[in-house]
Amino acid sequence: MSNNVFMSDSGHSSEYWGQICRVAKYHRWVIVSIAIQLGFGIVGVNCFVSEGMRDAFLTVNSNPIVTWVSFAINVFAIVAMVLLARELTNTVVAVFLGIVATVPLSSYLLFPMLVVIHILAARWLKQQGFKVGLFGVNPELS
Repeated sequence: MSNNVFMSDSGHSSEYWGQICRVAKYHRWVIVSIAIQLGFGIVGVNCFVSEGMRDAFLTVNSNPIVTWVSFAINVFAIVAMVLLARELTNTVVAVFLGIVATVPLSSYLLFPMLVVIHILAARWLKQQGFKVGLFGVNPELS
């Protein structure tokens, strides 16, 4: 071969397997982000629905520790989404998604954006011949 790209027994280059590994890793990060977002949403709704917990929920949200943890979770979700989008699409689309996710009014869009990028990654991995389960690619089953 004229280029120095390692070819595996299946005929795929090391760059291909590197992309598969990155997509699988970032896909798992997005799945974790979705689970955390759902967890915080369920806790928030449960606290807000009950009348006695409403004051406690408002007090917890004014706590700086909860604010910083929520901020860190959102940053992790945005980074995971942008990295996965960069692997599946091009850099321009990934940066656009990251910018849209950071706009304060679009905070309600972060969860649906995570779900859409998760679906795109699952479809792409299935097209590559991998079995995708609840927590992403299972290498033993593929």
